[in-house]
Amino acid sequence: MIQLTRLDGSSLTLNSDLIETIEERPNTIITLTSEKRFIVQESAQDVVERIIAFRQTCARPRLVLMPEDEQAENDGESSPLEFPQPGRMPGSGEGI
Repeated sequence: MIQLTRLDGSSLTLNSDLIETIEERPNTIITLTSEKRFIVQESAQDVVERIIAFRQTCARPRLVLMPEDEQAENDGESSPLEFPQPGRMPGSGEGI
């Protein structure tokens, strides 16, 4: 999800996976796969940069610190990195 600003100054959050095209004429027009359109204040380049930044945060592994007692139980066998799994909250052992 990326945060953008409509022409009237109100905030807009878009699912970047649904963006089909981004055009500048001179306003920036974003067309979704559903053919719905949004006109935003940000430039096309800024929108692309926000999409890239968002996707980088999704792909980055999370560092999970374990309490000392859990570290002793694992005897150093576990990695300090935990990769998110679909349908599971990292570090909680519970589903979403």
